[in-house]
Amino acid sequence: MFELVGAKSGYKLSADGKTLELYAFDKDSDQYKNAEKDGKLTMESLGSDITEKVKVVNGYAIILPSDFSQYEKVLALFKILE
Repeated sequence: MFELVGAKSGYKLSADGKTLELYAFDKDSDQYKNAEKDGKLTMESLGSDITEKVKVVNGYAIILPSDFSQYEKVLALFKILE
């Protein structure tokens, strides 16, 4: 599924009924540059676009619901990628 957002790879983790998605990008790709600029990833799926809010750092993007278990701790770990 990571190809749908233009990533090189991606991972999905579910906990307590919530889903976290982490994607690795080529930092020079248009998809990554757009995510940095807009804070969004667009997934092209079945002829329609689905846009998700993301946080990006150093070639990575994360979709992390604010009610994800241990949100602050997960976000802090993600920011270490800087």
